[in-house]
Amino acid sequence: MVSPSTRVLASIPLAAVKGAGSERRLAGIAELWSESIRVYGTHSAPILACALLGLAGSTLLGALVNAIVTLDIFVRTGGIFTNTSNIFYAQLLIQACFGTFAISLARGAIVWIALKSPSIVDGHAVVGLKSPVTLRAALRASARRWPVLLLSSLIYGALITLGIAGLTLLLRQMRLDVTSISRVNGDFDSMMRAVVVRAINGVTPDPGSPFTEMVSYARYLLRRSSTNYYWLYAYRYTLGEVPVRLWLIALTSLVPMIVTGTLLRLRVAAIMSASRPNQMAALMESVQLGARHFRYVAAHGMVVWLASVSLNIVFSLVPLTLAQYLVVPAVARALNTLWPYPVSALLFAAGAALVGMVFLAFGAVYDARLYRAMKGEGERRSRGDLDGE
Repeated sequence: MVSPSTRVLASIPLAAVKGAGSERRLAGIAELWSESIRVYGTHSAPILACALLGLAGSTLLGALVNAIVTLDIFVRTGGIFTNTSNIFYAQLLIQACFGTFAISLARGAIVWIALKSPSIVDGHAVVGLKSPVTLRAALRASARRWPVLLLSSLIYGALITLGIAGLTLLLRQMRLDVTSISRVNGDFDSMMRAVVVRAINGVTPDPGSPFTEMVSYARYLLRRSSTNYYWLYAYRYTLGEVPVRLWLIALTSLVPMIVTGTLLRLRVAAIMSASRPNQMAALMESVQLGARHFRYVAAHGMVVWLASVSLNIVFSLVPLTLAQYLVVPAVARALNTLWPYPVSALLFAAGAALVGMVFLAFGAVYDARLYRAMKGEGERRSRGDLDGE
């Protein structure tokens, strides 16, 4: 394999290139998985830098502001619960404002890096590139296409949010939504219930800012509603009597999630591959490509989604839930103070964001390599879209 940093072009016979193009097949999951891991490892520094600043930056900033304000209130008053709502609203506003702009920029930069990396799928020779892969070049390329990247993210987020809203109706009726969790005791059954409920809700895709914050705001209001709690407990012993209409709404809500996740999966890669005057055309091209290979793209998306969700549950959700409901209360009781709660909230948010950004960045790399494999190397290099940055 030729290192991308040397920019040495491998010699490929013309006949071999034509034969490969005429007999090109869609890459398998194992091939693209290995390819994505290779690209991730080769360019881990700029990819993780983009992920830290864009994919996790808004969550870290919001959690930091929350912790600072809460600790300040604790120092001045000795309590931390008097202004919880206002602080949380401010946190969501900060995350929404910063995340709406930063996430699209970061995702575009990560995809650009993944598209620039040479390919070894199907054992083909490595093709060199004219310019090196750097963090500055990636951000500059993403900034040039940022308006369309933002537009595509807003379209994706709005449709995913519709699906989440419909699915939430069923989960709340079955008391499996995160708003159904109130006080959690330290016993095994209560802890397992909290883990299971959070795991179920963690399966739903993230719509991205500002829709993620809108969903969090709505759930926070539902959790605080005393009338809502009464409604939940009224169905405590009749969970099997879920109305048919709620099942229909929930099943229908899966449609925008599946369709949007498939048709718009390659949107960032298509936009980052296009020349600047044709960015909107590239967005439509990604939709058409997803529709033409719907089952293929959906299968790849399902694999990445299952892997990300499983790893996130094991390495983030379970340990953080146990620490939140077991370790933190014990520390607070032992020290006879409340400051462990805001400090732990900051640490938990930071830990979840850092773990999540690793999986989100890998998903972006995988989608970029999937798009590149589907479009073919020859077509992309003939257009010169990436080398001209």
